[in-house]
Amino acid sequence: RVKCACSLTPLDLTSPSEVEYFAIPSMIEVFPNPSQETIQVRSNSNLILDGENNSVTDLQGRVLDRGIYNSSLHVGELPSGYYLLRIGNETVRFLKE
Repeated sequence: RVKCACSLTPLDLTSPSEVEYFAIPSMIEVFPNPSQETIQVRSNSNLILDGENNSVTDLQGRVLDRGIYNSSLHVGELPSGYYLLRIGNETVRFLKE
């Protein structure tokens, strides 16, 4: 048995570096990332872009948009910062400049 004498510290999920460190590879790709106006959305699976579980949230978890997304998403009206795009059960982070 291995005993760990370490202490756990909470993650600061508002910190981009900690979010990147614990990122899980996604089946969604957004580009360009960062973007100023529009991001293109591509999936290497059969994710449905028009499902109810599609959303854009800020890093505090506030839902800013929900609904039907085609292969592009206009982000020009969002303030600069990091956001999460969720399509189905997949989530990817993007930066709005």
